Amino acid sequence: GILALSGHTHVLMIPHVMSSVGGSQDDFEFLSKLAATVDEPDRVKVLERGLGSPATKAIMQRCDLIVGARMHCFVGSVSAGVPALMVAYSNKGYGMAQYVYGDTEYLIDIADLAPENLKQSVSTMLDNRQSIADRLKSNNSTWQSEAMLAINALSRTHKGFLQDKRR
Repeated sequence: GILALSGHTHVLMIPHVMSSVGGSQDDFEFLSKLAATVDEPDRVKVLERGLGSPATKAIMQRCDLIVGARMHCFVGSVSAGVPALMVAYSNKGYGMAQYVYGDTEYLIDIADLAPENLKQSVSTMLDNRQSIADRLKSNNSTWQSEAMLAINALSRTHKGFLQDKRR
């Protein structure tokens, strides 16, 4: 598995969706159960609940690589310049990986999420970590500009809608 890549590899599991009722919409519960199954529990930890977005993103910025299926995790990671492997369970994962990387090289479809595939993808990304991080950081201003264009378009649309509604 991933821990075999290096005797120094540590895994921090970061829950993004949490629910007081638990179940399939509670990443913390799922990740805690997953962490309990590893052979070396001292090298695999689950981030505590309730830290909030700014603190979680600050922790993510200290990571070498993020592997995630949740869109907010992926976006938070790449916007911080941290390489992220997208585990896609829907088409939006493919679209986001294509937008961020220009291709789907750093994406694994959930149907193909076998240990060897994950290990190979993580190893490749770790080997290329600095060049990926540099590319992410250089694209950040473009993404911010594109986001502002979208916000402005939405604002114009909203204003037009309100004006039409008043007539």
